[in-house]
Amino acid sequence: KEASDIYELFTDTLIDEVLKGNEVMLTGFGSFSLKLHKGHPIKFIAKEKSSMAEYLVLKFTASNTLSKRLRKCENNQILIQKIKESDDNNKEWEWN
Repeated sequence: KEASDIYELFTDTLIDEVLKGNEVMLTGFGSFSLKLHKGHPIKFIAKEKSSMAEYLVLKFTASNTLSKRLRKCENNQILIQKIKESDDNNKEWEWN
């Protein structure tokens, strides 16, 4: 219960801050911010044309510390292979 409350407080605070336009930085982990994706035309199979309006997404940028740690991970090549396979098969992968 306590961990759930902490998680909920963290995510609520994170969302509130990025919606205010602030960048949320977690030292040694990374930062979260909003990014605007531009609108673009969409072409459907039936040759109908439509457009996607611009929209906001939450962007995460890993810190240098986290990035270096991930590169030094013992299972690095195994994880890379799993990600490639899941991308090829268009499915999610699991941590083992």
